[in-house]
Amino acid sequence: MLSPWRGVGPFLVVAVGQISGAWFAFTLVLVYFTWGEIYSLFPSTAADYFGTRHATSNYAVLYTAKGVASIIGGWVDALLYEQSGSWAMGFYGSAAMALIAAGMAVGLRANASPKARAASLVTPVGARS
Repeated sequence: MLSPWRGVGPFLVVAVGQISGAWFAFTLVLVYFTWGEIYSLFPSTAADYFGTRHATSNYAVLYTAKGVASIIGGWVDALLYEQSGSWAMGFYGSAAMALIAAGMAVGLRANASPKARAASLVTPVGARS
């Protein structure tokens, strides 16, 4: 599940990272530690929500969306910098979108079918019959 820390990291880069170079580097490390794990979860998430029959093609769509977003995101961020003269808007926007995505993930989990919820529960080895 998406962590709310994904939204806090970019905010800290702007808020705390301006104190010194060391704080800037530290906050960027926090961002990097919280932004990569989701791509390892895409295959299982796609299979859980869309079924296993077309899991590979669904995963391809998710991964392609990531690639397109990486191209568009850089362009939009550069446009925001040109308009405002600061990178802060890009970081704030990124933090807001990460928090929205975390909320959506919580909502998806709450609205999952009973079968999907039961499949995601961990059963202790001794409890299996």
